Amino acid sequence: MLKQFRGLKEHGYFGIYRGEVVDNKDPSRSGRCKIKVYGIYDGVAKQDLPWADPCFPIGGSKGYGSVYIPVIGSKVFVVFEAGEIFSPVYLGASPLEGDIPAEIDVPNKYLIIKTKSGAQILVSDAENEGIKLETSGGLLFELDDICGRIRLRDKAGSFIELAGGDIIIQAKRKLHLNPGS
Repeated sequence: MLKQFRGLKEHGYFGIYRGEVVDNKDPSRSGRCKIKVYGIYDGVAKQDLPWADPCFPIGGSKGYGSVYIPVIGSKVFVVFEAGEIFSPVYLGASPLEGDIPAEIDVPNKYLIIKTKSGAQILVSDAENEGIKLETSGGLLFELDDICGRIRLRDKAGSFIELAGGDIIIQAKRKLHLNPGS
């Protein structure tokens, strides 16, 4: 591996760099990725790249935290711990034009987590709006402060809604009520 790094110094890589995820199947299952850091690892084969540690916003202790492993091809920001070329750390996304979800049409209004398949969590930071969780298949859970309602919806369009003291149940086919014994 070291011969591919010939000509590069081992120390002194400070600052923030951009790169592209080329492998995300970390054998240690700790969220690491192999990242082709532009201008640094240009001539290095994928198998020889060092694993980049993640920098997640929450965690650092066993059994809890946030984890999001970028998909292959994702553009990310990278720093080198203590400036060491063999100690990369990826910080987060480096989106290109058109990469941001279309739902973010007003700056600082929405926090969105959206998966590649389309599942999303949308939190509105505007006064009295709400939270929406939706799967890529169309299942929905919505808390809507503006309308004062809670809604559950299936992919056929059936829903249960709690609003204004009422409970509305709309079934596309049959409605079954099965009381306990």
